[in-house]
Amino acid sequence: MSRNVVFWFLSHASIAIRCGEFKKTANHAAPFGKNVLVVTGSSSFRASGKLDELCDSLGEGYWIIETSGEPSPDLIDATVAEFRKTRVSLVIAWEAAAL
Repeated sequence: MSRNVVFWFLSHASIAIRCGEFKKTANHAAPFGKNVLVVTGSSSFRASGKLDELCDSLGEGYWIIETSGEPSPDLIDATVAEFRKTRVSLVIAWEAAAL
């Protein structure tokens, strides 16, 4: 993985969002659907103001799960399973190191 990758979207396709592209997240997410599950760890994403910025750009139809520590693939899989009835179309998982 490139050192410039800030975070990844994974679905049928994989899209790497690079440094400086945060403001385009909602545009990159749109083709996947409107039901977005945001999974983030600790509190640094919220404290930075980026969580509010992301949610504002996504509009309606998102859920936020904040974990203690950083989100792991197993935690994300379990969370998606819990939200299966809501027909989540995209998961955005954010870690503090990406800030």
